[in-house]
Amino acid sequence: MKRWVTWLGVLISIACAVYFAGTVATHWRSLAQIPTHSGVIAAMGVASLIYMASYMVSARAWQLSILSLSGVVPYVGAARMLMLSQFAKYLPGNVGHHVGRVLLARNAGLSNEVIVGSMLIDTALVVLAGAVCSAPALALLQKVLEDRGVDGLKTVVLVICVFALLLTASAAIPYVRAKIRNLSSLVSTPTFGLLVKAWACHCLTFILGVAVLYLLMGAVTETPDALPDASRFPEVLGVYAAAWLLGFLMPGAPAGLGVREVVLLLGLTPLVGGPAGMAMAALLRLVTTAGDGIAFLVGVGLRRSHKQQPSLRDAGE
Repeated sequence: MKRWVTWLGVLISIACAVYFAGTVATHWRSLAQIPTHSGVIAAMGVASLIYMASYMVSARAWQLSILSLSGVVPYVGAARMLMLSQFAKYLPGNVGHHVGRVLLARNAGLSNEVIVGSMLIDTALVVLAGAVCSAPALALLQKVLEDRGVDGLKTVVLVICVFALLLTASAAIPYVRAKIRNLSSLVSTPTFGLLVKAWACHCLTFILGVAVLYLLMGAVTETPDALPDASRFPEVLGVYAAAWLLGFLMPGAPAGLGVREVVLLLGLTPLVGGPAGMAMAALLRLVTTAGDGIAFLVGVGLRRSHKQQPSLRDAGE
């Protein structure tokens, strides 16, 4: 069953990638008119640094999840493991980064119970943060669907019902039900405060993602009037969060490839226009890929320095 679900996710991801590529080809002339200059390159560089900052925040969120289970891990250690493992999300199957994090956490001395529990909590919190942050885009999604001749309200209701059905089906599994009970018991303990902080950290990562989008939009459009004003920030946040969340939940889609681009295209087009929306989706993919590569290299550097520390102490003694 899991294999079929994974292959279905792969096919959906491929279909989304083909749709996005076809849309780019159709509007290539308009897309080519968008100016490319050194400012765009500089904006991409700064955007990559902002994206890197989201790694620091995500590492803190995971550390808080570990602490909520009475586990102990230094912040730098959590950041190092996250940086080293996340690049594996580009492997087919979209599970390589989870496996990598488990292996690195074991080497760091964490127990299997803490590793699995903290990753479940971390995943649940980031999904919850993504769902909350994507809520402002529901009205925009309804408008986009209605413009395309689809009853937006019925579609939104259908999506909510499908999610509710999936959650109900998952809760029916004894293992999942037991984990839900374990997680719910944390609410009545002092560790609930740690979980709230971890959830807030994940919300902050989505806000940083929107900062990247605004930076890229400013570099591409060159005119302040073409940018969504501050009142549209919640909608841009909702579009970004929805794109990330759907890509994250899609099984078999490496790093949400194809899925996120289509959602960004559909969501940003009413705000900045089709060509700019396509440019944003493409540039964001370049920025996040470059950022993941930089994060991996930083993680390698941190790992080497971590390995050298014991030998340096021994030499001093």
